[in-house]
Amino acid sequence: VAGNPCWVTVNPAQWINHGELNRGIRTGSLWMPGETNTSIRPGWFYHASEDSRVKSPARLMQLYFESVGRGTNLLLNVPPNRVGVIDPADVASLREWSALRNATFATDLALRARASSTQDRGGDPRFSASRVIDNRRDTYWSSDDSVLTPELVLTLPSPVTFNVVRLREFLPLGQRVDAFALDAWTDNRWHEFAAAEAIGSQRVLSTRYITTDRVRLRITKAAACPAISELGLFAMPSLLGEPRIQRDREGRVTLSTELPGPWIRYTLDGSEPTAASPLYQEPFALPRGGTVRARAFLPDENKQSLAVSESFGLAKAKWKILSANFAKGGEPEKLIDEKPGTIWNTWTPDSSQGAPQSVVIDLGERVSLRGFTFLPRQDAMTKGTPDRYELTVSDAPSAWPAPVAAGEFSNIRASKELQTILFKAPATGRYVRVVFTHVLDDEKQVAVPELGLLAD
Repeated sequence: VAGNPCWVTVNPAQWINHGELNRGIRTGSLWMPGETNTSIRPGWFYHASEDSRVKSPARLMQLYFESVGRGTNLLLNVPPNRVGVIDPADVASLREWSALRNATFATDLALRARASSTQDRGGDPRFSASRVIDNRRDTYWSSDDSVLTPELVLTLPSPVTFNVVRLREFLPLGQRVDAFALDAWTDNRWHEFAAAEAIGSQRVLSTRYITTDRVRLRITKAAACPAISELGLFAMPSLLGEPRIQRDREGRVTLSTELPGPWIRYTLDGSEPTAASPLYQEPFALPRGGTVRARAFLPDENKQSLAVSESFGLAKAKWKILSANFAKGGEPEKLIDEKPGTIWNTWTPDSSQGAPQSVVIDLGERVSLRGFTFLPRQDAMTKGTPDRYELTVSDAPSAWPAPVAAGEFSNIRASKELQTILFKAPATGRYVRVVFTHVLDDEKQVAVPELGLLAD
């Protein structure tokens, strides 16, 4: 996603700083509008196992606000499937997202308003407040050079309800506004309902539903007198969001929605949840793992969300780290704590060590395994990320047969997605040894957030 805020200038000498490339630099010397790149699927390429993990229309709409809505282009990767066409799951989500965008921006409610401001540039009608609602990109409202924090009010003939606001600057004059706020007139006074930094080519904000007949734009900080070409108000149709699927370290699965009210129905056999599927009422146990598919329903409104899916490996309640060959700390327990934000890291202030690094896990019982999962770093860093591995299963922590899996993690430098490695044949044992045999760029550290195992 684009940084928040996202400025359209950078400094060439600082291009190597990934954080600054995400946000831009307010005082940068080079004009370079941002581009947001992401995929409709977890990774960049097509995998049949990800057909149930295509981004939903609701998630794509959120992504729109996090990219186009912050002034960048959106480059959405949509990979062809194995027969050379866009997969039906991707097509269905894209069509619904398109319909949602079209419905949202079909009517600009602000065009019915009368615009006024605390100051128009030189009293000239060419720069009057009405320019923000004339449906033209080449005109704009502005104030005198000395007035950096003017205000503009839209007065509507009757109350309207909206939940999306779009602002545009007149870009030939640059990105001038540093910060702004939006107010609605309710209960005989102004109430702030949104505030943000940066506008640029456009700033699209998703808000709660607002019903009012007056909206105020306050420029709270600017580098020069503002030049605003549009202030638009839109009503996005209500969305029934997809359920959230979570599992704790003990193996209990919880299903939830953002707002209380919808029913959630689920399946454990890979089938699509329907109105006849089991109704979720309380957390349930899934200690050996599996796939949970869920969908939210509003029976009274005859609405349903898209289905979502999560796959889980063995629950880690009985697991223990038996040994790790890096002896100077690193906290290898973080490999199995079910917390993606914590990292086993072999770097310490007084020592560091790169690959190979090994760790032995006691599963607490003898298990037949069919594969393992590896989660790379979820922050902006790749330092210490392993790209090659070996995994061995044994009944004794002192006797290790040949590895049941060895190879290279796919596209690990560019992808933050969970890697799933299946064995050629099931392997049974109580102890698992994982060796990270190589690290990206030969870094002198190994950094891994999470390991998982798949039961046969």
